[in-house]
Amino acid sequence: MYHVQDANLSKHRSHIAPSFESFERQTPPLAAESTQSRRDSTPFAYHAPSPFDSLPIELQIEIFTHCLPSFPRFDINDGPLLISRVCRAWKDLVLDTPKFWSTFEIEITGSGTSLSPPDINVTNTMDIWLKRSKNYPLTVRIVHIPVGRVPDQRSAQLLAALIPQSRRWRHVEFILPASTMSSLQKSLPPDFPTLQSLTLQLKGLWSSTPSFNISMLNIPWHQLTVLELQLEHNNLVTLDKCLDILSLAERLTQFTVNASCILDHPETYTDRILLPKLETLHLILHGGSDDTQIPSERAHAIDTLSIAYLPLSEHELIECLSELPNVTHLDLRFSLSDIENDPITDSLIAACTLLWDSPSDSGNQGRRQAITKPRLPLLESLDLQCSGKRYTVEGLLAFINSRRQTANREGTEAVPNSVLKSFHLLSTNSPMRSMEKRVQEYRSEGFDISVDSLVIR
Repeated sequence: MYHVQDANLSKHRSHIAPSFESFERQTPPLAAESTQSRRDSTPFAYHAPSPFDSLPIELQIEIFTHCLPSFPRFDINDGPLLISRVCRAWKDLVLDTPKFWSTFEIEITGSGTSLSPPDINVTNTMDIWLKRSKNYPLTVRIVHIPVGRVPDQRSAQLLAALIPQSRRWRHVEFILPASTMSSLQKSLPPDFPTLQSLTLQLKGLWSSTPSFNISMLNIPWHQLTVLELQLEHNNLVTLDKCLDILSLAERLTQFTVNASCILDHPETYTDRILLPKLETLHLILHGGSDDTQIPSERAHAIDTLSIAYLPLSEHELIECLSELPNVTHLDLRFSLSDIENDPITDSLIAACTLLWDSPSDSGNQGRRQAITKPRLPLLESLDLQCSGKRYTVEGLLAFINSRRQTANREGTEAVPNSVLKSFHLLSTNSPMRSMEKRVQEYRSEGFDISVDSLVIR
């Protein structure tokens, strides 16, 4: 080992000092290191490993997955780009995980007839994400609400760049001008092997030419669990087409469609359609003929039904409700101003009122039984909106009491679970003191009830 003698120490210091001062001038202190240089360095250079760093890579990926939004955007402050900015280790992990790049949302805003520089940048960024996602199934949402009356084809050019990856589509939502889909419908592949959910909402103030044809898409209905079809109003699917789709889509859990209220061939559908996993069915019906019939033999499994502004007569609505024995939640909404065609009448309410025999007539030692086959025997919740001019308060209270007494009166034998727990009414009737008093009594019994009036003066 070399030792500097005391006699020569001052001499050595005189030679070292200038060189050391020069080194300090060229090298900034550690505290002044740039943020970028710290970010590019290994996270373990200045910090001890955290418990997270010791987790298996698969678990780190799963944790990051739950940190991401449902549809990340191409933004450095969102999604995988944000995580990759934390440190080198996280950046490497994100870049090497195709799953993080397989889900994204693109929204096209403004107006234009050709791609602008920002639009081109979005397309290029999408190409980068698609390459990083490798062969991982894609979850994609593209939103383009057109502005103005001039056809805007920017989303068509973007979707055309996505079509080569269509065999990887798993969950896709396209909210686009109708002209975009019609121009590309012949470019789509013959099959979609990984497709599980599809949302297709066509927007715009102009009709597509040629007309968009859902049958040309070769959609594998049998694979889908979620389906939403909201097409052009002049090119809606019919009820026949809806039944065709439902007959093939046994895996559906959610189905939403705006359809033309036309059933041309009811005799074709003789077999029951089984949808064992269906949880939500939302039919938005338009138009139709006077003899349109609801295919009631396929409605026995429905437990939640909402009908809004459908032109049904009192008789048709009674027939419909008669074929829904498993409905527990019912929402009926009709015009507040159309008194003549309001189907909520005393006859309808009476048809849904439970009638009970007396203990002396039943011969069952004080037990009471329903003397008619009840409609909606499992009803628990009812929401009504109507003009209110075609029923009486007496009839309405009789209906509510018949549905409430099954739970309140001792010795009552009722249809299982036939207890009304919630009732809400909105009409144009003026508030009546007798009704308000009874509502307060119901509420004191724990019954969820409201009777509201919309009075236009």
